[in-house]
Amino acid sequence: QSNSVYDLRASSDRHSEVIKILRTLIKGGHQVHES
Repeated sequence: QSNSVYDLRASSDRHSEVIKILRTLIKGGHQVHES
């Protein structure tokens, strides 16, 4: 069970990193668009 829990946490961390990158790209795009 602990193994699957670790896998879940790892996949959610990966998901958070992807969201962070997407947000950064969107923010950067908005900054470029505004300026």
